[in-house]
Amino acid sequence: MNLSSEVLFRINESLHNAVDQQLDIYSLAAHIKKVYADLQQSRDFRELIEAARRFTPDKQNSVFSETLLEDHQCRLSLIGINRFAPIPVHDHPHITGVSLIIHGRVQVRNYRIQEIVREPSLVKLECLADEILGAGSTIAIENGANNLHGLQSMNLNAVCLALQTPPLAADRQAWYFPTHPLASHHQHSTWNRIIKSPRKTNPLPKPLTTLEPGGTLSC
Repeated sequence: MNLSSEVLFRINESLHNAVDQQLDIYSLAAHIKKVYADLQQSRDFRELIEAARRFTPDKQNSVFSETLLEDHQCRLSLIGINRFAPIPVHDHPHITGVSLIIHGRVQVRNYRIQEIVREPSLVKLECLADEILGAGSTIAIENGANNLHGLQSMNLNAVCLALQTPPLAADRQAWYFPTHPLASHHQHSTWNRIIKSPRKTNPLPKPLTTLEPGGTLSC
């Protein structure tokens, strides 16, 4: 792999410094752009982006997701979203993070729980924001705010570089599905809440040799 140990070490150091300094979400957004610039020096990383751009979902793998670096403090992942397989509304409990859109455009809908209709499986959600973001834009995940969102590619595929701190435990994540799929997303409609991941992620056909491979969805 063309990513030198010096570049890899610099990325590791910069990520941990950002976590240790407890940077705010705006500083993290600027930071992930610097990390992306370093990663672009790697031919294998550029090839991984191309794989995410060409990704076609199937019954086993609806989202392209590859963990690049991970430890107990943070996780850095590459995510590919196909237009016909949007990422459902989901939460990020006790997580702070930011995703940088590096290809395509993504529709981001943010929600909050307005009412618990039946604990724990039925809730009412209020849509707080609905926007379309292009390459170079960032999507924030804040602990206690902007924590519920759904993502949909406006192109055939969109690709994001995602940073989370600390790494999300998938078995603590909740996914939300409207009880009336044809209802407007802006209505205060009822949603089924399922505390498990409904999506498998794809293995990378050609493993990276100096970036740790993984497969946990992190957008």
